[in-house]
Amino acid sequence: MAQFRALYRQVNNNTEWETLQSGHSAKAAIAARVLWKAIQASDSIDYTKVMNEFLRSSYPMFFGRFAWKGSREQTLSPYLFQFYNFTAYGENYSDTGVINDRVTMLVGPPQIQQADIVFPMPTWEERIFDNSFGSNAEIIVTVITLSFSFLSIICLIYVLSYWNDPFIVAINPSFLVILIIGSFFAYASVFTFMPSLISTASCHLKVWLIGSAFIFMFGALLSKAFKYYIIKKHGKLSGTHIFNRSIWLVSSMLFGIEIILLAIFTGVSNLEAVLKKPDIYRRSTWKYNCEVSTQYWFILGLLLGFNVLLGLVGVFLTFQIRNRFKESNLIGFAMYNILFFGLLVTIIQSVSGINVDARFITTDLLIIAGTAITLHCIFGQRILILFQSWSKNDNDSSAAVIETASEKKRLMEGIKLLEKELESLNEALATLEKNNEELSKKHQEKQTLYHELCQKYKSKTTGSTDEGDETLSYESSITVSILGE
Repeated sequence: MAQFRALYRQVNNNTEWETLQSGHSAKAAIAARVLWKAIQASDSIDYTKVMNEFLRSSYPMFFGRFAWKGSREQTLSPYLFQFYNFTAYGENYSDTGVINDRVTMLVGPPQIQQADIVFPMPTWEERIFDNSFGSNAEIIVTVITLSFSFLSIICLIYVLSYWNDPFIVAINPSFLVILIIGSFFAYASVFTFMPSLISTASCHLKVWLIGSAFIFMFGALLSKAFKYYIIKKHGKLSGTHIFNRSIWLVSSMLFGIEIILLAIFTGVSNLEAVLKKPDIYRRSTWKYNCEVSTQYWFILGLLLGFNVLLGLVGVFLTFQIRNRFKESNLIGFAMYNILFFGLLVTIIQSVSGINVDARFITTDLLIIAGTAITLHCIFGQRILILFQSWSKNDNDSSAAVIETASEKKRLMEGIKLLEKELESLNEALATLEKNNEELSKKHQEKQTLYHELCQKYKSKTTGSTDEGDETLSYESSITVSILGE
């Protein structure tokens, strides 16, 4: 075959055989060569002699071994062509990677095949490369991500609304806000792993979002753990109060270092989206994947090394403050949680050979789970307390309404009772007033009689002593009687 192709190019001024679509030329050349071999072997051009030579001989050619049966049927396997039809739906057939641009390809016999046989043939749906958003997995992950993002918004509103509340101040509201900002970065990174949204820009954005999420969330927890470590070691925050009052400064320092490393990585890593073609004939399997040049892995290693160093420091601090404070165990668990899920994501993204869809779903679910669990460690109990407080206020309000109704009923009964008592008192007062008038009249009469008797007594001052004593005794008894009444 190689000799024929070389001879053919020579005859056709070095024009490639595939370019000239010369399948028929090859067939004609073989026919002429087999006929010449038969004439040469029979040493005759007689039809019968040449035909008998065909029937008793075989001729090796680049298409295979040619021979004929007694019925004059050719014993060589027939040509096998396959019609690919990759131009359907406006697709470009050259994307399959097959050398020849023709839709019909010779796939047998093996000695002369132009391409491998494709079996089973791709369905019409499998022949289309559709990279649009909307697969079931992407929709489900989007709904889950938006749901947890809404919970982060609730947490942010909660912190901002109760910023000066003693309960929030004791935790440090800045710490909580930084943690929530980190969760927003984490949830946003979920969309950069979706196959339909992968591009060179999203590949770089993915690294930035994941790095920012880790620095904000883990950095805030690291600052909190360091504060507890100082309290444990020195018993106070003297000289280190900056970590309590200015947690923004600590997070900004860590984020600044991360930004520098990310900028270096973006500038020299040559990270780009590459279209992977596991099956060149089934374009529905084609997916974009983020790849970085192997010579720039050391930059990525430097970026990961910084985060690993922070992780080791966090592990040391959480080990030192374990069981020392009420909140230290929660802080430690949240840090271990971030490191665990971060390690799983790194491993899945580093291992090659994983299906693109499986990698996307697993990675996104790990990011969502790690972020949600971390926020739950810090906010779960506090949100529950808030809801309980709201529920208590509602119950207190209902109880107050019931109590007010009961009190009103009691007051009405008391008013009616008091009205009855007041009516009785008024009647008693009227009776007293009437009695008082009668008593006043009697008192006036008695007083008049008293004065009259006194005058009589004075008029009888000329009588004897004994008589006077009897008279005095008589008058005195009358006076006593009057006064007694």
